[in-house]
Amino acid sequence: MRAVFFDVYCTLVKGHIGMIMTMHLFRNGNITSYHLFRGILYTLLHKINKMDYQEMLSGALGLFKGWEEKKLIKLAEECFMTRIKKRIFIEGINTIKYHQERGDVIILLSSGIKYFIDNLGNYLKVSNCIGTDVEFSEGKLTTHVSLPVCYGDGKKILAERNGSNKGFSLKECYFYSDSSSDLPLLEAVGYPVVVNPDMFLKKIARKRGWEIKYFKKVLGDTVR
Repeated sequence: MRAVFFDVYCTLVKGHIGMIMTMHLFRNGNITSYHLFRGILYTLLHKINKMDYQEMLSGALGLFKGWEEKKLIKLAEECFMTRIKKRIFIEGINTIKYHQERGDVIILLSSGIKYFIDNLGNYLKVSNCIGTDVEFSEGKLTTHVSLPVCYGDGKKILAERNGSNKGFSLKECYFYSDSSSDLPLLEAVGYPVVVNPDMFLKKIARKRGWEIKYFKKVLGDTVR
């Protein structure tokens, strides 16, 4: 039995949570075209390394500042059912089932807001979910998040902490991910697997002999 970590967006789910969530809010009339543009801009600035992840996330949380927790939970549930569920990779579901049948401990690990990750976990019957925890003040959402943020080195720290609590060393663990931002954890585990890798990660994976997988079919493809 081993711990098996899965990154979520672009690994188990097609697309980035920031874009999925922003489009959901816009199409439901919750935000204006200005906020839509700002959300897209933050994502692009992060992708070209002009804005770090924590700064981007804090900016995105400005869309929800002042919300009560129950409103954010409802948004996460609605977004999952209407936007995210149909984007889940079927190959990802099968890979999780394979490890579950072996008796491995499955852990979802994502930089996304934890409420969104929990909904995916419930659907996949995975109880161990690690995401970015947002902070509230007097019952109202702020733009602050708990540290470390589940991204880059922070993701490795949280994985190591979680594995240690369950009696696992990272060298015994698998980690499935698509992004070069996850290199700290990919390099730390004993069994790194890259899924739909970006160009930089693909080059590294080939050089180091890491397993490369491609997930293509999503649940939405089966709906007619």
